[in-house]
Amino acid sequence: MTRRRDLLRAGLPLAGRLIAYATCVGIACAFLFVGHRLEGIDLKVPILSAGDSLLIVPMVQAQHEGGTHWLNERMGAPGRQELYDFPVIDHWHFAAIALIDRVVDHPIVAMNVYYLLTYPLAAFCAMLAGRLLGLSLSAAGCLGLLYAFLPYHQIRGYSHYFLSAYYLVPLGLVVAVNLALGRVRLRRVGWPVVAMLATSCAGAYYAFFTCTLLAAAGLYGAALRRSYKPLAWGAFLVGVVFAGGVANHAPTYLAHHDSGRNSVPIERQPEDAETYGMKLTYLVLPIVNHRVTALARWRSAHDSLNRSKDESNTASLGAVGVAGLAVGAVAVFWPRGRRRRVARAVAALMAASFLVATIGGVGALFSDLVTAAIRAQARMSIFLAFFALWLTLNALDRNVPRRWYARWPLFAGVTALGLLDMTPADWGRTSRLEARAEEYQRYAEDRDFYQGVERTLGGGTVFQLPYNDYPEGTMQRGSAMGCYDHARGYLFTERTRWSFGAIKYREVDCWQREVSSAEAPEMLRRMALRGFDGLCVDWRPYSPEAAAALAKAVLAELREATPAIAHARGEQSFYDLRPYRERLKSELGGRFGEMARDEAEAVRVLWFHGFISFERLGHEDSHRWCARRGEAWVVNPSDRTRRVTMTMVARTESTLPSTLRISGPVWSEEVAIDSTSPARAVTIDVPPGRHVVRFACEPTADWMPRDARRHVFFLAQFALTEGR
Repeated sequence: MTRRRDLLRAGLPLAGRLIAYATCVGIACAFLFVGHRLEGIDLKVPILSAGDSLLIVPMVQAQHEGGTHWLNERMGAPGRQELYDFPVIDHWHFAAIALIDRVVDHPIVAMNVYYLLTYPLAAFCAMLAGRLLGLSLSAAGCLGLLYAFLPYHQIRGYSHYFLSAYYLVPLGLVVAVNLALGRVRLRRVGWPVVAMLATSCAGAYYAFFTCTLLAAAGLYGAALRRSYKPLAWGAFLVGVVFAGGVANHAPTYLAHHDSGRNSVPIERQPEDAETYGMKLTYLVLPIVNHRVTALARWRSAHDSLNRSKDESNTASLGAVGVAGLAVGAVAVFWPRGRRRRVARAVAALMAASFLVATIGGVGALFSDLVTAAIRAQARMSIFLAFFALWLTLNALDRNVPRRWYARWPLFAGVTALGLLDMTPADWGRTSRLEARAEEYQRYAEDRDFYQGVERTLGGGTVFQLPYNDYPEGTMQRGSAMGCYDHARGYLFTERTRWSFGAIKYREVDCWQREVSSAEAPEMLRRMALRGFDGLCVDWRPYSPEAAAALAKAVLAELREATPAIAHARGEQSFYDLRPYRERLKSELGGRFGEMARDEAEAVRVLWFHGFISFERLGHEDSHRWCARRGEAWVVNPSDRTRRVTMTMVARTESTLPSTLRISGPVWSEEVAIDSTSPARAVTIDVPPGRHVVRFACEPTADWMPRDARRHVFFLAQFALTEGR
């Protein structure tokens, strides 16, 4: 430890070292500015307002409006958006954005500034980590710049906003390497604990991957030192990350205790780890649209053979990183030596990263045997990239003269070649300005349309068609409309409430599914009864015939000739429902209030943890498969006891009999089921509130699961009617 500290303090005085760090950060900022052509950028417009960026931008705006991203009062109407079923626990990043927002008082500006800062922050933290692991200033500066501009950063970009903010990763890797070398001591445990707590607040994926490397480092250190202490310290640090993760999930745990665990929004399948795992070929391949034509053609030819949707295309290491793979393969087998201890430990942890993240690796086994929540193992490439870059630069650092006139030009050249190798051919080109101009034009047109809606209504509540489930909706795949495009309405208004954003399979979402699949007269009537003031339709997912039929039916029911407002590109239309609602009130008289109450207070059964829904919108014969255990919640939002009758078919796929056990305060019974069980009806009394009903069914002797979800039985043709 003393020798390493002496190495870090050798050479330049403090002022010189600070200048070196400032130079690294400055070069990162300059290269970012030139490459992204940031001149003339409007920070009040999201750098990208499409794709998954529209998942995160509303959360940031909700934090600006209400102080938290967990709740959004203006999405998910007629309720509100509550993210407890889809926890985004990147509280470190939300806090950083909030601090910037306190200064600029504009959520989009804060979000853009923070995204741009992730480049110099990554450069600084990687340079610091390189120094802590023994690199010279010149080599560490090279490491910082190459790490900041990895293809992973550029491709993830604004769409995978929080994954792009990986600047804390190197600090966690320093802890892992020190643990592998037995350098963690009680008197120096403060900063590792702080680093682990920060990691636990910066996203579930990076926290999980850090824990896997801490475990690997503990095993390596225990074998190296023949002592249990590295394992104990590794377990302690993993426990710190785990405790931080539990604390970050506290709002979810409390909400699920009160209203049930809805696992559908974060439903992942074990086989996803095979799809989204790391591939060696993509680590080695050049980036898409490489500057060297021959390399670009090589990548294009390979991509034409691999059209599966995965995340491996973000994992390119670049030439410097690929060299590190080769160095690491040799370093594992180097003989013992004080100078080589760190390199061997880094190589061992790089090998562990690959074994965990590669397709068919340890991560895939973990996904199948423990939990499939961590499925995109290719995201661990950012960990492997740091190790690979460090190994290359350390090899150079140890084998070149220690004269500054030899060392600094060498690493400056490696930096320049590495940056050119890892950035695409359009880096710094005017095509980026043209793409931004097109983005700004679209942004302005959307703003004019949605702000026109708000001016028309003076606020109000708007239902959005077509229905799209949230989060990770699937209905609009293959169309020009993204699964989060409905969020634009929220972003461009200040008082209007929007239907999009209700969490899938909660009460409001179930109501929206029913309404959106109904014929126009019933659909509009139910919207009016729930207090909606307007209807906004995005026509892009509809076929021309379906769009024409829907527009004709809506206009006929509203007794209007044209929509109240149309988008400049003709992609969206807004219909004012207020005159229609007043006419409906006049026609129904006193019955309107009674019908509105019945519409809002309908009893619902929510199929939660254990149940997996394959249902299609409006498909009456939908199947709800369930594992051995399942949980449903019967919800009565009124202040009186309601009697309801449920009809369903409960079956297995076996001809052998099974017993389905149903237990709960409002519904308890045992039912014999098999592959031919008939439909049955159950009448129950439901007091006000939420009531859990648990299902249990043991598989038969001939049961053989068809996939990793291990379905045992299913319910079909479920219907609920209320008796008076």
